[in-house]
Amino acid sequence: MSVTLSNHSAQTISFINLKSECSVIQLQRQEDGNWKEVSPCPRGRDPLSYHLDAGKDLTVKLVSSSGSAGLYRAILSYSTSGVTEPLVVFSQEFQVIASPEGH
Repeated sequence: MSVTLSNHSAQTISFINLKSECSVIQLQRQEDGNWKEVSPCPRGRDPLSYHLDAGKDLTVKLVSSSGSAGLYRAILSYSTSGVTEPLVVFSQEFQVIASPEGH
C-alpha cells in the first residue's frame, strides 16, 4: 500500500517516523466501531525527523500493515514553524478487501 503526502501549504511541515512500520504514517483499522493502530513502531526506538517542503509530495510505502480486510484510514501528525501543538490530518476511509486466495 502507498500513501502520498502532498504539502499544499505555503510552508515546510515536519513529522517523525515512529508510526506504522516505523514510517511517518499512522495506519488505523476500524474494529468494533473504534480505530485501532496497525503495525505500531516498537518502543525504545529513536525518532527521525522528516521535512516536506511547500508544494512537494512524499510517497510512503507500507508493506505489512494492510494485511487484513477491513476499513482503514491513514493519519499524519505534523508541525509547522511557530506551532507548538502537532496538527493532525486524516485520509478518507478506505476499504481493503481480502483476495480470493485469502492473502
